[in-house]
Amino acid sequence: MVPSTISDGGSRSKATTSRAVAGAASAKAPRAAASGAARASLSKLSGGEAGALAAALDRDAARRAARVDAILAGCADPAEAVRRSLAAPVARLADPDAPPGCLRCGATMGVGGADAAVDAALARAHRAFESDTARLLRADGRPDGPDVAALASFLAAVTNGLVTVAEAGRGA
Repeated sequence: MVPSTISDGGSRSKATTSRAVAGAASAKAPRAAASGAARASLSKLSGGEAGALAAALDRDAARRAARVDAILAGCADPAEAVRRSLAAPVARLADPDAPPGCLRCGATMGVGGADAAVDAALARAHRAFESDTARLLRADGRPDGPDVAALASFLAAVTNGLVTVAEAGRGA
């Protein structure tokens, strides 16, 4: 069982969203089953719940970078590459067999500010998301610079909002 809170040493504790914790746990479940190790053992090896969540966020960012690489490699039209990247979370959120929600968004809302290791991993994940989006925009012929960075930040915020609204409605 995954604990329901992450604490910063007792001075403050925030309840995690069940979706963020479930996402981290489900990401580890196949590895735990394949290794024969208990999920708690894997969490302990990662530095506890916070370490496991930070590692899951880093893995999630690496997977997204690989998806962006694949989209860019398989799409001759850069505008289509941007469209595919933005459509991917919509398709995932609509898939009843996909893990619920977005680990990055859920962890930001559920435990952001409660643990330094998680906060650092969240910062890396958000920077990676914007960087991946900027790579897609540069592939569309936009020169690198403030306009690309601002548009990447805007598209990241739109995607975060989309995920949050979809998650809020999923349980309804």
